[in-house]
Amino acid sequence: MIRAAADLAIADRIPPDEWRSVDELASCCAVLPQPLLRVLRALAACGIFRVTVDGLVAHSRRSLLLRTDAPNSLHHAARFWTAPGSWGAWADLDAALRGETPHRASWNTSRFEYLRHHPDEAHVFDAFMAHTPEGRHGALAAAHDFSSATLVVDVGGGNGEALRLILRRYPHHHGAYRRVELQKGWSNVTADVGSHSGCHLSSNGQEAA
Repeated sequence: MIRAAADLAIADRIPPDEWRSVDELASCCAVLPQPLLRVLRALAACGIFRVTVDGLVAHSRRSLLLRTDAPNSLHHAARFWTAPGSWGAWADLDAALRGETPHRASWNTSRFEYLRHHPDEAHVFDAFMAHTPEGRHGALAAAHDFSSATLVVDVGGGNGEALRLILRRYPHHHGAYRRVELQKGWSNVTADVGSHSGCHLSSNGQEAA
């Protein structure tokens, strides 16, 4: 249900301090009003959105976190963790107890290889990595002692924020960033971390020092 609300951008369609009718939301989302009302009522029972008996919908404290413009937004996280690739792996969680990887047990491939063949989910993953809760990357840079390293490697998606903050704390280190093979976002990565003299970037088989 959270994924359905996030995919339809319901939270973005309701201003923070206003009410919207289910009929209006359904029209904007090109879905049927009655099924949408059932979903929103179920979410409201969990404290996500507020729904009146006559079908008006407003935000709750929790639903505000699903807005894309919210501080520490969980919109992209909600979409990524409920996407088929992530959700399906939970069915094979017991594989982890045998020293295996649930994602490989479920999909017979690694996480990143799966994303390369599912561009829609890869796009969601990249957005999730670029919009993690505020302070998460800074906490990593502060908590771990990188002083004994000479090269810091960041593998994944997003905008290179984690590597940028680590290199800010350790300006004499070298950094290498290898992103997931996505079509979008490469220019953002170079803008964020590429100005560091010791940063080495690679994406889609292309490299830049």
